[in-house]
Amino acid sequence: MFFIPTPNIHQMITSQPQLATKQDLRELELRLEAKINNIKFDLVKWIAGMLLAQAGLVAALVKLL
Repeated sequence: MFFIPTPNIHQMITSQPQLATKQDLRELELRLEAKINNIKFDLVKWIAGMLLAQAGLVAALVKLL
């Protein structure tokens, strides 16, 4: 007969503090959503700024020619 040692579930849970709960995952999800929204806002600001700069450059070139 073969004996396969199986670790105690309690030992597995307490020896691995890196396990995440549903609450931990939800908090992480909210933080990531906030960061993504900030990045989207920054991206829109850059795009709008570049659009205005490009329009000004085109207007200046048209005036010179």
